[in-house]
Amino acid sequence: MIKVLFIAMISPVVCAQWSDSPVFELAICAASGEQAITKIAATNDGGCYISWFDNRSGGYDVYMQRLDAGGNPLWQSDGILIADRNYSSTMDFDLDIDAFGNAIVVYRKNMVNGDGVYATLVNPAGVIQWNTLVQPAGTFVASPVVTAVENDIVVGWISDEVSKFQRLNAKGTTQWISPVTLSDPDGGSLQVADIHESLGGSVITSFVQYTSFWGDKVLKAQRIASNGSTVWPELVPVMFDNSLQIGAYPDFVSDGAGGGFFTWYGVSPLQSYAMKISSDGYFWFAGQVQVASTVGSTERVNPVAVRDGNEFVVFFNDFYNKY
Repeated sequence: MIKVLFIAMISPVVCAQWSDSPVFELAICAASGEQAITKIAATNDGGCYISWFDNRSGGYDVYMQRLDAGGNPLWQSDGILIADRNYSSTMDFDLDIDAFGNAIVVYRKNMVNGDGVYATLVNPAGVIQWNTLVQPAGTFVASPVVTAVENDIVVGWISDEVSKFQRLNAKGTTQWISPVTLSDPDGGSLQVADIHESLGGSVITSFVQYTSFWGDKVLKAQRIASNGSTVWPELVPVMFDNSLQIGAYPDFVSDGAGGGFFTWYGVSPLQSYAMKISSDGYFWFAGQVQVASTVGSTERVNPVAVRDGNEFVVFFNDFYNKY
């Protein structure tokens, strides 16, 4: 958690609000209380939407701000309130931009009979266009994810031991009669980790699968068609060995051709890995790749990938284990 939400951009020339000094960052929110779990989505004009959980008034509420390409806030100081909540702790949420340049944020919200999951659309002027309840209260829900798909939006979330998905149109109306539910064929837990657009209105989504709390936790993937059916005959394994750390839900990036490029770190050893899976559900020729060779007791964790044309760049934390 952080007391004040900042963003710093290092460049040789100061442009508008952006600072070229790590001592004087651009304050996105300087309100009292804590700000936590920041999400950023880049806009086509060079600016961005930024969303976070904010505890300025008690309970981690959902807030959002928009910056132009020069780093100038376009909405009211310290952001606009998206959802008033009463949580004393946080779980993950997600942010994306739809085909029309609007921000779409998904989050859980405490209600009378339990926790539900909402999707909220905010236009570039900072006006909320709609709120859609995709999961009514009454069950355990966590860590919703979202991606824009053509003119629609697909939302996924953890619900007890399974993962659920719903498709919304541009007006926030649900497109599937009931949420699509994917469960672990081995009888364990299947928890959605990330989601991205694929081909023909479909999406690729990743999951953390495990059969017991202390057992191995592995990444799996599946492609969901525009009608809610699964495209691949079965879940595709992303990892060939090792286990994720408890509480790790790795992001992945699109490969630009309907597939996904996945990165994660295992716990034995603590090293970072990568895998590419095509839109047809096939591994790339190299299979699972360790992103850097092991040297002594050096550990590499928290990998993040970006796509550069047909290639991928992976960033990770590198530290020497002295114990």
